[in-house]
Amino acid sequence: MVTLAYVVGHLFYRRDPEKPDQRSFKIQSKKPEFPTKGIKDRVVKLKEELACSEEKEVKVPYPNGKENIGRGGLCHICSLILSKDSDHRHYRNKNFINLSKLHIKYHLPQKYCTIIRNEAHIQLTSSLWYVSHTLRVFCIIGIALVLITVPIMHGFKFDKSYIAYTSFIIPQIFVLLASEYMRTRIETFIHDQRLSEVIFILETAFTALCESPQYLRPPLLRANQSIIKTA
Repeated sequence: MVTLAYVVGHLFYRRDPEKPDQRSFKIQSKKPEFPTKGIKDRVVKLKEELACSEEKEVKVPYPNGKENIGRGGLCHICSLILSKDSDHRHYRNKNFINLSKLHIKYHLPQKYCTIIRNEAHIQLTSSLWYVSHTLRVFCIIGIALVLITVPIMHGFKFDKSYIAYTSFIIPQIFVLLASEYMRTRIETFIHDQRLSEVIFILETAFTALCESPQYLRPPLLRANQSIIKTA
């Protein structure tokens, strides 16, 4: 059992949070505060609140990170966010954020612990989402198999033994409900959690830049001034 748990755990270890993040964005974008009438107003509101205007854009560090950060009054770190140029080509903000984390790790490790803790929470939440999603699929398949095979085995005669066999689906129903609850709960907050992670990293980099410019100013300025385009 320990070996099996080890193998299964690695199947869900460090799974990409992008898919649950997209699901979370889709659910949050349906909230009443985002108008369904007036496409322009809706897009502006989504960019400000969720840093994306549509589901396919949900990738850290998000294409509209400046709008989201600026709305929160954190204008001092907006300069650390690269934006699109006139040809609508994306800059790799993710490379810059990873570079910032790398320099914080090696030069100011005392500030790196909280960043790692936030990332661990997101990774754990993401893994739990994949676990609940997988359990949901297996439970549905298991319930369907019982409901299909048991009547065939009994020649479609619904007697006491049929009821006894079909009672095996009760635990599966409870697991299905529990996994569905866990999955939907995660989808209500993981997008906000990832937005907060990006802001926290940039704020930490900015604070460290002010406190210890001899360590962080050159790499941060080089990363911010260089234009790193996607392939």
